[in-house]
Amino acid sequence: MSSIEPKVPRSVVLDAKPLSFRLGEADFAGSHSRPRVFFDSLTILGKDVGKYLFAIDGGQDLNEVTSPTAAANLIEFHLSGPQMKANLEITVGLPLSPSLKEELDSLISSVKKSEAQDVTIKFGATNQKQEYKNDDQWGKIVDLSELVVCPIENTGFNIDMQQYGFLGGSTASADYYILTITGIMIDKANFSKAALDVEHSNSTDKGQYGLLSIDESAASAA
Repeated sequence: MSSIEPKVPRSVVLDAKPLSFRLGEADFAGSHSRPRVFFDSLTILGKDVGKYLFAIDGGQDLNEVTSPTAAANLIEFHLSGPQMKANLEITVGLPLSPSLKEELDSLISSVKKSEAQDVTIKFGATNQKQEYKNDDQWGKIVDLSELVVCPIENTGFNIDMQQYGFLGGSTASADYYILTITGIMIDKANFSKAALDVEHSNSTDKGQYGLLSIDESAASAA
């Protein structure tokens, strides 16, 4: 039997620790046992970035993937616990053409100037087989499907874009970039879940990571 340290140990849920993990920059590609999380769509500040990555789900036959399956690869996720000061940071990787990068730069600037028409970042569905578990089954790390985030304050919002280089496993004739999104919070108006579904050491070891703060929980119970 394999032995892995899960990206989300049971103690994260039980002790309301930050939901925080990091994945490989390009682990969405290839047949291997490393964890991977990717999104089938991504819209940044009203701009659909397209779907160009040939992302492979855990244990999937490479021959089954004959067209792009993902818009973005999740690299890093950090969410403070519900009893902590709010902090959310998300890092994703995706191909960016020069024209798309220029358009995103303009949209980011518009948000900071409070001139943007759309300040949301909308993630699509995540893949199902994200992490190889200790019961020798593929399961999830966390279900971030349809997550929507927005700036906490427009002036504090930022997306840092770092060029990674040209990457195989993509139909886009563009370099792969790593985008780190900061100064954001979950958009409660467009994402109504009170918790995120997570899995731990085994595929049957499931839990929920609460999103409501103490004040919000008290208000909803009133």
